[in-house]
Amino acid sequence: DANMEEYSDLAENGPYGYGPDVLYQANDQIMTYAEDKHIMALNLEDFECYDKIPQEAFDAFKINVDGKDYYCGVPVNVQEPMLFYRNDMMPEDWETTWDLDGNKVADFFENWNSLYAYSKYLRDNDTSANKDSQYGLMAPVNDLYMMAEFSFSYGGYVFGKDDAGNEASATDISNATTNEGYACRSENIAIKWRYTVTFTSSEGNLASNGSSTAIKGQSYTATLRVTRTNYSLPSKSDVTVTMGGTTITSFEYSSDTGVLTIPNVSGNITIAANATQNGCFVEGTKILLANGKYKNIEDVKYTDLLKVYNHVNGGMTEVYPIWIEKEEKSNNYRKITFSDGSNLKIVNSHSLFDVDKRRYVDASNDNEFKIGSNGALAGL
Repeated sequence: DANMEEYSDLAENGPYGYGPDVLYQANDQIMTYAEDKHIMALNLEDFECYDKIPQEAFDAFKINVDGKDYYCGVPVNVQEPMLFYRNDMMPEDWETTWDLDGNKVADFFENWNSLYAYSKYLRDNDTSANKDSQYGLMAPVNDLYMMAEFSFSYGGYVFGKDDAGNEASATDISNATTNEGYACRSENIAIKWRYTVTFTSSEGNLASNGSSTAIKGQSYTATLRVTRTNYSLPSKSDVTVTMGGTTITSFEYSSDTGVLTIPNVSGNITIAANATQNGCFVEGTKILLANGKYKNIEDVKYTDLLKVYNHVNGGMTEVYPIWIEKEEKSNNYRKITFSDGSNLKIVNSHSLFDVDKRRYVDASNDNEFKIGSNGALAGL
């Protein structure tokens, strides 16, 4: 697993081309990457060991996608518990009472149900002063790594403060399961709490490349991208982020790049946003130049000196264009006719100055700009 020391977060660094070519990790960690589509599936028949490894071991690396099974790892060892016993503490009647199959091996060394039954028998029939210290099995349950199969297989969970500094709340504890979304083992054995991340675009014009899970206490980063033409990335005020059911504003977002970062994850995340529809004037709209002449908007160049309204000094001034929208096509436009007989045609959303409100309003919003609005046209 070369590069893992430098790029230890495959989910974050993998999409940018950084990470190992081969991973050597426990199947639960590898399958977390597989579920998030960070590693490739393997063709098991290409490996010489294929017919030498039990199918049950390969199944630990199996994932089903669209009804088809894929395998994302090759087992190199299988961990199983090994039991040691003291011969001098064996019950005298073990051959007649605790060897029901008659194979000369005590049943409680062969299956867990018999071991549980034997342990319960000891507890129920021990009347000594040390009864509370007599059990059928002694094991170091504080060793989470070695005892995980005992704890998690029967509904156990991790709680309290772990080696990674995560501390479970009362809700975490009551909801904890071995399923994805709660306690999951990390590469350094400390427990990291994972939360789900959901992105929604009600208009279907925006997408996110972010992971579907986030780790408690860490930052979550995703990049939003526009999926339709004539649209642009939304502003931060148009992006809604909720975490743990509460709307938050403590996230970073750039409308230039679409990069969104949520620090210190503490709950399930929902990101909701839509792209902004671009607006402009239609072909043939007259633009006033500094020399008093007019020019069609589609013919304006960066070298044209324009006459525009200056809100600072309350008069006209002369400037060069700093940005020109590229030509696009639309199947409809809005025509606005003013009281002096002039008209203006706009595509999608565009702002006009409302003299009475003393601010710009969205001309495509009927509640903001309507018949009777006092608009000002000054050399578009």
